[in-house]
Amino acid sequence: MRLEKTDSAKLLYEKAIELNNKYYPSYNNLGLYYDRFGEKEKAFEFYKKALKLEPNYPNSLNNISESFRSIIRLVFFEDPTKRFPIHILQQ
Repeated sequence: MRLEKTDSAKLLYEKAIELNNKYYPSYNNLGLYYDRFGEKEKAFEFYKKALKLEPNYPNSLNNISESFRSIIRLVFFEDPTKRFPIHILQQ
């Protein structure tokens, strides 16, 4: 049941972006969705999109820093076989 609600929320955020691609909270919330399911790089991309639209949005600022820390921790400390996803730093 909980997964269904989470998937429904994802669809709603995607629809919100489709209706208004300038609504930055939806990008942030999609980032949270992907973060929750371990897709850190994808989450990072959505936080970046939110911050391009609203550079001072505190939720995205916090989330992108946490996401970046998670990626750094994974690559450098938990799984050294992984390569750093340098493309996330590019615009």
